[in-house]
Amino acid sequence: MDHLLNRYGNILPSDIMENKITMDEPLDAALPINLYFKRIDECVQFATNAENPFTPLQICKLHIMLLHLVVCTLLHVSCGGKNLAGV
Repeated sequence: MDHLLNRYGNILPSDIMENKITMDEPLDAALPINLYFKRIDECVQFATNAENPFTPLQICKLHIMLLHLVVCTLLHVSCGGKNLAGV
């Protein structure tokens, strides 16, 4: 993968911004949680490939916030109306 990226990849600043937007998209509780973890993993890998990686703290906080939203949804309680998906 690194070889292909080095030879053919051309990641632009706009691609990095789009990746950040994708990473911060809010959770839709109607969809399976594994889709969100997959999305996070793909965004993390893309950022790493772009040599603009997310910090471990950013990744951890996002996972915790997503799990918090899932628990709130399952328990049918308010999460305080905050957008918890953005890091």
